[in-house]
Amino acid sequence: MLKQSGVDLGKGGFTWSGGKGENPLRNVLDFYTDFANPERDTYTWNAAQETALDRFVKGGLAFFFGYNYHYNLIKAQGANINIDIIPLIQLNPENPVNVTNYSLQCVVAKSKNQELAWNFINYLANLNVKDYLDKSLRPTAKRAYLIEQKSKPELAPFVNNLLIAENWYRGRNYEAAKESLELLFSDWLNPPKSDRETDILKWKESAISRAATKISQTY
Repeated sequence: MLKQSGVDLGKGGFTWSGGKGENPLRNVLDFYTDFANPERDTYTWNAAQETALDRFVKGGLAFFFGYNYHYNLIKAQGANINIDIIPLIQLNPENPVNVTNYSLQCVVAKSKNQELAWNFINYLANLNVKDYLDKSLRPTAKRAYLIEQKSKPELAPFVNNLLIAENWYRGRNYEAAKESLELLFSDWLNPPKSDRETDILKWKESAISRAATKISQTY
């Protein structure tokens, strides 16, 4: 939602390339957290509830925002669930924004079977990659298989956006950056009790500043 709104997250914290006074960051934070705000008509979630994935599998949610790897998790937990996969909703369809999620294979230095492990990774990534992708239903990292995968309903929404998807974070400590965002959401929902709107606004501004500083320190 931040990136679709034109807000980037990086070494400078939250950056906006638009004009002065137009930064949509606060609107995005309001919209995102209003679903967890008991004072809003949109209130539908709190921390005591089960995860969105578990609730979706049980039929308690109409739709679920997920990555490709969630598909196999959903089918494994609810084999008979009838679902369709559609592309991510875009604020501006003319300028779509998608965030990547991918795994990297590695072998630990202390492994007693480093050569075998690297050979196995090489086998899956190069020699037998198509069979692996066909059986695992994972999007390809090789352009040669893009067209074929676009014909599969389970993969098409993800594969169609592979070439424009990008990382949301490029720093050195993903977990710290993620925790900073989560703390910002929590602070945004729990400003100090005050009848003065200026006090609440100052609290929210300081929450943004704290999160931006912590995220910048991870670069």
